[in-house]
Amino acid sequence: MVERRRIQRTNVVARARIILEDSSSIDCTVCDLTVAGAGILGAPMSGISDRFDLTFDGARSLRPCRLIWRKRDRMGVEFLQAS
Repeated sequence: MVERRRIQRTNVVARARIILEDSSSIDCTVCDLTVAGAGILGAPMSGISDRFDLTFDGARSLRPCRLIWRKRDRMGVEFLQAS
């Protein structure tokens, strides 16, 4: 398989939560991580919009994200600058 990532990711297993625009949330697991983005595992990802927040600490801090790719229960996201 050809590696297309600009930055090599570190494998992790971290519980996280996706926060949607309507303030609802979805539990997930971050499986790889860099300063630029993450790979996420969770329930079927088909209903998640292209932009959302990710939190590792119960929503005390939020990482704005943009969806880069999606497959069934996995997705890759890019971290955005907080506005």
